[in-house]
Amino acid sequence: MPIQFLRILDIQSHHFLNAMQIYRDSFPANEQHPIKTIEQRILSGRQELYVCVDSDQVMAFALLWNFEKLDFTLLDYLAVNKNQRGKQLGSQLLRYLKGITSKKGKHLVMEVENPSGEANPTNRINRVEFYLKNGAYIIKDTPYILPTLNNTTPTHMILMVIPFVNNTTFSPRQIADLITQLYIDLYGKTNHDATLIQLIHSIPSTITLTKSL
Repeated sequence: MPIQFLRILDIQSHHFLNAMQIYRDSFPANEQHPIKTIEQRILSGRQELYVCVDSDQVMAFALLWNFEKLDFTLLDYLAVNKNQRGKQLGSQLLRYLKGITSKKGKHLVMEVENPSGEANPTNRINRVEFYLKNGAYIIKDTPYILPTLNNTTPTHMILMVIPFVNNTTFSPRQIADLITQLYIDLYGKTNHDATLIQLIHSIPSTITLTKSL
């Protein structure tokens, strides 16, 4: 049977449970939302879970977050089962997701760990390069900090985007609105959050997309 891509709506299904095990295995604790939060978001329809399945086994998963008033969809998480890596499953799943978001007229945006300043940045560089080779661009000179999800250390990130139309340009206002909604919708912050205000003030006057770190 060929690989299948499925949207999962049943949080009691083995597909959901298998995807959540990959989730736990793939991301550090300070970047993980509680599973209960993910369940609630899926049931509400704000978040969509997609899996790559082979012989009814989940090989990879992704979570999309739909912004109601923005032209962006967030690729919240994407990960491959640690025993199935190196088979291009992540790239195949990402291509599938690009098709979904493009049909909705949405740009696909990613929060990706910033390799800069890391003592051993290899894994972070590999992650950035994965998205670059699959059609993404780095939003240049736009600092971004991921709020901690377990009250430990925030993570310095870069924002990346796969435009649904080639040669798309973005305004500073679009990026400011995107970062604001990320902080409010995903992390429960307010417009008055000090880090959010700092990030908004750091957005350059011209938004440039680049393929270079």
